[in-house]
Amino acid sequence: MKATAQKMKDVIKELFADPKLNDEERLKAFIKRTGGDYATFDRLAARMRATQKPRIPINTIEDQEAALAREYELAAEEQEDNDQDDYISPTAKGGTKKEQNQQKPEGAESITTYAELHDLVSGFCTGEIPLLAIIGRPGLSKSFTIKAAVAMGANLDDACLYIKGRKTPIKFYQSLYQYVDKPVILDDCDNLMEDKLNREYVRALTESDEWRRIDWETNTEIAAPSHFYTKSPVCIIANAWDSKEKTYRALQSRAELIWFNPTWSEVYRECAKWFWDQEIFDYLHDRLDRLSAPDMRILEKAAKRKAFNKPRLPWQAIIDNHCWSKSSSAALMIELLADKSYKHDKDRLIVWGNKVGINGNPRPTWQRLKRDIDKYRPQEPIPRLILKHKFKPKQARPNDARFGDDDDEPTLPPIEKPTKKTPLDTFNEAMDKAMADPNAFKSKNDPPITFSTDED
Repeated sequence: MKATAQKMKDVIKELFADPKLNDEERLKAFIKRTGGDYATFDRLAARMRATQKPRIPINTIEDQEAALAREYELAAEEQEDNDQDDYISPTAKGGTKKEQNQQKPEGAESITTYAELHDLVSGFCTGEIPLLAIIGRPGLSKSFTIKAAVAMGANLDDACLYIKGRKTPIKFYQSLYQYVDKPVILDDCDNLMEDKLNREYVRALTESDEWRRIDWETNTEIAAPSHFYTKSPVCIIANAWDSKEKTYRALQSRAELIWFNPTWSEVYRECAKWFWDQEIFDYLHDRLDRLSAPDMRILEKAAKRKAFNKPRLPWQAIIDNHCWSKSSSAALMIELLADKSYKHDKDRLIVWGNKVGINGNPRPTWQRLKRDIDKYRPQEPIPRLILKHKFKPKQARPNDARFGDDDDEPTLPPIEKPTKKTPLDTFNEAMDKAMADPNAFKSKNDPPITFSTDED
């Protein structure tokens, strides 16, 4: 049986790792273990020998062009093998499933500023955007922004149905009925969507009709009607988006799908509105060009570490650990990009390629890494901001039924529990009707029935 292309590559690497074997012995072992032919062995062996050649420093443009031509040739051969190989799944080629889901969904609109996010949330609150889906990395204040806009300083539970995490289908259905026509916010709804029945409710809730019908299609009796209509606007907040799942695909078609991807400069300005420790904030400002993906939470974690006040646990480490590693090729690139003594990027490229030690032409690797760094790295100097708050803002404890706050619960529509008639109920109704009208049950030939009220 002929092996897959990936298996053949692994066998070639293993055979060339053994210095005791000559090419003839390698060929025999390759054909025996993979079922391949001489032409396949020759192509893979040539590629292996090319990668094992000693690295030649690239000092001129001619060296770069020659190395680039060889790299294109190897890349074409690699692509030819991948096209013939059904063993490598799309997930394996594009990263793990989690990494793929945390990328921008197809057809999503990218926004990079909090002003744009506030405009979208405002449209959701007024009902002008009945279905809004916001996807973005954790730590960007997506949930806080939406909850604050919907609540408008009041209790969130009075203003909307906010669901975060798991909820049983019965509770989900009853909650949708209790908050009929009010905004619905589904935050981190991965656990909620694991249940098949919940997915059906989400699909029904997000139909494009103005009035959407929600049905309870099981025999289980619940404290809610078997169906109801609602026009609740829906907002979905997610850190990842699984476009392969049919519910997400339906939402992708119906919703205003937003990919929120701000830079560190935008996050820095937004944090100035609520953060309170100027020393930590300045420390972050000095490292904006070295930080990886934006995350507001590192400021709060650093503030907690600072309040903890243990010399062996410096708060600066929280922010430093979020920077590109000092020994990484990314850190070296950031250092070269900041060095103004280089006139052109091609000069930085030559120095970077020699220091990192890349075989062949380093330009494709340089361009890919630079593109990743430029996603978050400020392109212009950012002025240092002075914080308005000197202390951490205090938040009032929300109403909790454990403390007798039932009076503050939102006003809900009445829920009539369905009743089932028993034979005794039917008999009692017939008796009541007979007492009210004695002639209702007599035959045509019977004389009229009357009750005398005279006393004997």
